[in-house]
This record gives sequence, C-alpha cells and structure tokens, in this order.
Amino acid sequence: MAEARTTRNQTGTQKRAQRSGSPIFRLAQDQEAIIRVGHYLQARKGFASDSELADVFPVNRSRISRWKRGEAPEPENARILRDLATVVAQLAEYYDPAVIPSWLRGHNPDLGGRRPLDLIHEGGHLPEILSTIEAQTSGAYL
Repeated sequence: MAEARTTRNQTGTQKRAQRSGSPIFRLAQDQEAIIRVGHYLQARKGFASDSELADVFPVNRSRISRWKRGEAPEPENARILRDLATVVAQLAEYYDPAVIPSWLRGHNPDLGGRRPLDLIHEGGHLPEILSTIEAQTSGAYL
C-alpha cells in the first residue's frame, strides 16, 4: 500500500513539474531527446538515406524526420532504433558503411540463416548479433 502511494506521489510530482515548466523536467526531456537523436544518427550511418532507414521499420520518411528532431518514436520502434544503432556502431568499426545495409538484410549463416534485421525486429537477439559480428570480424567461427 505504501508502495502504491509512493508511485502516486512520484507521478503527481512529475505531473506538477511538467505543468510548472520545471527546469529539471525540461532538462530531462532535452537529455532524452538528445539520446534519441544519437540513436537516429548512429543507425543512419548504415543507410544511404532517411528513406532507406524508414524502410527498415517500415515507417513513412516523415516519421524519421521527426525522430531526427528528437521526437519520441513509439516504444517498439524506439527499441528497434536503439538496437539498430548498437549493431550499426559495431559494424561500422569493421565494415565500409556501404556494405552495412547488405549485411543487415542478408541471410547470415552464423545466425542460422536468419537476417539480422529480422532478428532486430523480433527483439531479444542483440547479444547474438553482436557476438556474430565479433566472431566474423575476428576470424573466429561460431
């Protein structure tokens, strides 16, 4: 019961801070937007255009433009964007950016013939994908 009150109080405090335009609330929002833009920028490195990136989700290119400005994607798209940014960052350490889309879309024997993009969409496969990249780039075989 006390736990429920604490949650309600925190939510109430957050709502009051939001309504009052609290500098701390605005700062937290700004930081979250910066992180989201960072995810967009990192993921975008693996694609020739915003349109190509939009096809990955699939969403309209205008949605990508909003993410670029810091607007929050829907929760599932936010997760996909985070995971995609992580994978692209790892791939960019070893591969030319021009081959990254092919790697993401290609059937990968080290992932059981599955496509990395499909696994990113499913969720829960990030460690497996990162291990595969590491193994492939270090010359090890899984």
